[in-house]
Amino acid sequence: FLDPENHTVNASFADPVKGIVDTEAAREVLNGKTAEHIIIDYNGNPVLSAYTPIQVGDTVWGLIVEIDESEAFAAISNMQIMMMVIAVIGVIAIIGTGFIIARSIANPIIEITDTMTEMSGGNANVEIPAKDRADEVGDIAEAVQVFKDGMIERQELREEAENERIAREQRQKERDEAAEKERLAQETANREEHERNEAKLKFLTDVTGEFESRIGEVVET
Repeated sequence: FLDPENHTVNASFADPVKGIVDTEAAREVLNGKTAEHIIIDYNGNPVLSAYTPIQVGDTVWGLIVEIDESEAFAAISNMQIMMMVIAVIGVIAIIGTGFIIARSIANPIIEITDTMTEMSGGNANVEIPAKDRADEVGDIAEAVQVFKDGMIERQELREEAENERIAREQRQKERDEAAEKERLAQETANREEHERNEAKLKFLTDVTGEFESRIGEVVET
């Protein structure tokens, strides 16, 4: 039906030169072979050809069934296209999901890293992120929280020790000041006692001198 002018039964037998079908399938089927594969038909088009020999009486005929390759594999081509589209969508979905998952993991870890950097600088008042997560990131956050609690406890111990040192130094200073005041008071008391003794001695010396002077005058008289 593709070439009724040359390839009908009547036209083919009337003019075998124009009506001959000399293809790979025709040659193999007349040699008694049965197969199916892609060949080039008498019009020069790729076709899916299935053939087998049939014997009718004493004559061997070749039965050939052909369909255009594009038509035969249209469903497969459509399926391939569909699979490619699905694959592209799947890859995009996987990349998108992976990106979301990666960000959901990376962002908290970055925040935890920034928090640890601040803590390493001595800031123990930062809030630990992602502690409410029930995955490995949450475990990391809990571990950082334990580190923070230990850091706060160490700071408190250092502050207590520093306060105790300051208090001890203050008490020692107060004792030293009290001892110094006592020493000064003792020196003042000693000096006053010495001055009183000096005054008594001077008074006695003066009285004695005057007494001797008067006695001398009496003796001389």
